[in-house]
Amino acid sequence: MQTATCSLRIVLALLGATSCGSAMAQTASEDPAPKSGSAAGPRKSDQNATEESGSKVGGTAQSNEVLVNGALTAQGAPTDTDTIPSMYSTRTAADDKLPIAAYTFKHLTDEQRSFIRSDVGSVSSGTSGTSASGEYAVVGAELPPKVALENLKPLPDAIVAKLPEMRGIAFTTYGGKLLLINAKSRMVVAVID
Repeated sequence: MQTATCSLRIVLALLGATSCGSAMAQTASEDPAPKSGSAAGPRKSDQNATEESGSKVGGTAQSNEVLVNGALTAQGAPTDTDTIPSMYSTRTAADDKLPIAAYTFKHLTDEQRSFIRSDVGSVSSGTSGTSASGEYAVVGAELPPKVALENLKPLPDAIVAKLPEMRGIAFTTYGGKLLLINAKSRMVVAVID
């Protein structure tokens, strides 16, 4: 035991401690594990980093926010996208009012609508049959099987060739309106006046 105490005094003397008691008090007060999380206090993310001179453009303030009101803040990012909540974007608010079925063909331009109308008009004028009821002339309405079997006609190949997204879409008419219908679900996906 005495040799261990003597060895400890020699080690402490080499380290610069003057007495065994002060060395013991010093090791007892030190916490062997460093504190982390909230116990360590506030963190500085770049506490050991040095800032290069000229790394910031003079007169500009850096914003750490990636999204502001749902819009990306990065330079060159699109300004009006579907990520923006409807309370901040009139376009998104209008999209939110559309039935889901109408979202598929909301992008059709007036030129495309008139092309569909004229091409379908030449096909439907030569055929006979009844048209769909007025209660189905609403986007999102589902045609009953009997109405679908009696009234639906496939879109002309010219329309599908020019607008490939129209594949699988059929049509019928009601009161001068052209109803585009998903042939599998029998749901009205667009109404063209």
